[in-house]
Amino acid sequence: MHQALLIADIQHCIFDQISSKQTLSALARTCQALTEGALDILWRDLDCFTRLIECMPHDLWTRGLEPKYGLKDYTFELRRPISSSDWAVFQKYSLRVRSIQGPSGARSSIKMDGPCILSLCSPSAPIPLLPNVTSLVWAIASNVDIVALSRLIPPHSTSLRVHSPPDSRWPKFQPVLPIAVDQIRLSIKHFAVDGDKSCPKSLLDGMKRSLRELQSLETLWWNDLGSETIVSLTQLPALRQVRFEFPSDFAQYVEALPPRSQIPKLAFSKLCGFDIVVTGGNLASVTAFLNYFDFSMMEKIHVSAPHPSQSMEIQEIFATLASSQSCDTIRDISIMDRFHAFRSPLTVLHPLGMHELRPLLQFSRLQRLRLSVECPIALEDAMLIAMATAWPHLSLLYFNYDGPWHPGSHITPLAFVKLLECCPKLERLGILMDFSAVDYDDFDPWSIEDIRTQNRKGSSFSMLELKAYRIVHPHAVALFFAAVLPNWVFLSMADCDSGEQDPEAVEQSFYETGKIYRDIVMNGE
Repeated sequence: MHQALLIADIQHCIFDQISSKQTLSALARTCQALTEGALDILWRDLDCFTRLIECMPHDLWTRGLEPKYGLKDYTFELRRPISSSDWAVFQKYSLRVRSIQGPSGARSSIKMDGPCILSLCSPSAPIPLLPNVTSLVWAIASNVDIVALSRLIPPHSTSLRVHSPPDSRWPKFQPVLPIAVDQIRLSIKHFAVDGDKSCPKSLLDGMKRSLRELQSLETLWWNDLGSETIVSLTQLPALRQVRFEFPSDFAQYVEALPPRSQIPKLAFSKLCGFDIVVTGGNLASVTAFLNYFDFSMMEKIHVSAPHPSQSMEIQEIFATLASSQSCDTIRDISIMDRFHAFRSPLTVLHPLGMHELRPLLQFSRLQRLRLSVECPIALEDAMLIAMATAWPHLSLLYFNYDGPWHPGSHITPLAFVKLLECCPKLERLGILMDFSAVDYDDFDPWSIEDIRTQNRKGSSFSMLELKAYRIVHPHAVALFFAAVLPNWVFLSMADCDSGEQDPEAVEQSFYETGKIYRDIVMNGE
């Protein structure tokens, strides 16, 4: 064996390329020179803390199967006290662990009973249990889980996600221990709370109070924060990305706050990612929040609301962002229906048209725009070309691919060609396109001057999702796309208005004609 292969760093670089845990395990067992390096990578990232229990002697623990609703629930129990020799085996592997991400998959769960968890907190247990872990996912279903949390993570941990299993049952008479700052380490940069609906209020309040002390916090994911805690986030100078729910009364809460001039100047000064879930059914809370605070570095804003149907509310968000200091930094905007299901309203909704979308033209650095809303989109060639001209860095554009469009609003193939010309980085597009201009079967796409003079437009394109309208000559339409898009593109069509043509036959014609035509062009025939 070459001497270079005995260097630990080189071994780690090689073993990092091995995705199979079986292969790493075989390396650790069969070659003594590679054992330590293989074990380091094998144990670096775990799906569950109980993997460390399983590495200890088999006479120490038992794993019972609890049948429940067709799921496989495993519960670890101890048969005897943990001895010093057991801890020695435990530490042989726990020293290698860098992250525990929790079990994956919804068909099974792995957990420990109360006495097993308390044994991990015995005086003979090493402190901390995971001395080198930086990222931890931990389920909190009772007080013993809170006690164990402080023994698990070392002071240098940077990522923590706590969650409450949906089947956890907190006894009403049981006093709940608060989670203090020493348990949510001050070094934490990424903090997430899942399943907070099933947690006791006193537990959540303790965690919310701890948030204000996390001066290194950069990322926070916590749905049900509450109005007061949302505003208190301004005290975190390093915060860069947040995800939370706006309560239905948040707009009224903002109106009662002190004047904006009294807000600390560092409030949200570094916030660049904003992921919002609206619970009350309107977007006024989002606009109120954006108006009140100063966002100077925002790059991404995603809004998920139940059936966003008021075009004026959407326009107010766009106008507020356009007038903010983040206008020159915003790269990613998304407003989506939270439930991904569009109703059939009894009243005609005002469309989201040129007037409402015009503020978007001010975002010169925009790369991704996705609108999936209940109000219909009213978009025509002139506005699409204006957008293409304003957004030279655009890579993704979706306009109600699975939602309504205003009658008479269609994008023509000529505007699509102009979009590709102005946005050379465009990779994915979802839009309604009208093919009525392709009005005969022998249509020659090279007769269009913009295609004739193109320099491999659409070379970055990878996915086209069409609400295809008026496809009467699928062969000619396929030739058009083959000419415009030089690379193979994944094509998906929804609500295809194909006249007398069968939608499946249209898609097959797209594939076959496009493939043949590309071969001819590439071979110079």
